[in-house]
Amino acid sequence: YNRTINILIQKARLLFAMDKHNEVIQIVDFILNTDSKDSTAWELKGQTLKKLHNETKGNLCLENAKKYKKEPKSTLLSL
Repeated sequence: YNRTINILIQKARLLFAMDKHNEVIQIVDFILNTDSKDSTAWELKGQTLKKLHNETKGNLCLENAKKYKKEPKSTLLSL
């Protein structure tokens, strides 16, 4: 599962760099249908929607990305 999602994320990033925004949306929507808490997919979707001049939906997606971002577990934080 994780390997497949990672490959799809990399593909979406490449497509984003190539300005193939509709394809990016298709990929991240597929990922989000599988795991609605995938912060990377939410972030990519938000950035892509903003590129497509959909600021409102883009910002909502970026808020979801922040909400679902995993906190790093560091022993240094507990010192």
